Amino acid sequence: MRKSTFIPAALAAAGLLACAGSAHALATATASLSNFQVQVFDLDLLDGITASVTFASGAQVYATATDGTSVSNFDFNMAGTALSVSALFGNASSSGSTTTGDFFAPGSGPGASASASVFGVGTQAYGYGSVLSSNFTLSAKTLLIFSASTSGITATRTLAGETAQGYASVNLNDNNNSQSSYGQSITSVGDNSNYSNLNPLIQASFVNLTAADVTGYAGASASAYVIGAPIPEPETYALMLAGLLAIGLVARRRNTHTR
Repeated sequence: MRKSTFIPAALAAAGLLACAGSAHALATATASLSNFQVQVFDLDLLDGITASVTFASGAQVYATATDGTSVSNFDFNMAGTALSVSALFGNASSSGSTTTGDFFAPGSGPGASASASVFGVGTQAYGYGSVLSSNFTLSAKTLLIFSASTSGITATRTLAGETAQGYASVNLNDNNNSQSSYGQSITSVGDNSNYSNLNPLIQASFVNLTAADVTGYAGASASAYVIGAPIPEPETYALMLAGLLAIGLVARRRNTHTR
């Protein structure tokens, strides 16, 4: 009985092992940024120039879910979106959203959120919500400060090979890359690195000490990125089955010698 049933049992076990990764793998990431504020300070009250900053564009939302080889769903617009896609060994989903508010009114600034998840192997997802992704112009002798609250920055995984990251940031850079400032709240998990730097309040600043306007790039966003475990190569399954068969042969020989 043992001789006749071992090989089918070994094949069934190999099949279960092959499916285990896709049946129980779940990795997620989330991030949220709220009450985004912009402040300007006049550094020379006697120059006759009013301190100001202007932005070229406003909120955007980007979300994508990928099956490991090609983008299956894509959206880039002004409204919230949720995307999902099924792949051979699992599925991926992502979302991004932006809330409205007044950049310059204390306590009523806009926000953004993002989420991403994968279920199974061979999938990846990326969600992104932005309250500001724009070029800016800053008046002469002016200090510019960004600030925002962050929450819900999470990253979890259940299988080796999975990577997850939740991230919220504000940043300011001039067009010559001579001045750069950013604030971030981040958590990341993966095989090679686990990193966390969670800050409930993030800030970035930029100063124009010249007598003329300066231009640069400004951003404030929340993002979530998840990569599922890779699909095992066929050779992996072959080695797994060979190992099970080898164990079976040893067991058969022991049974034969004990009779």
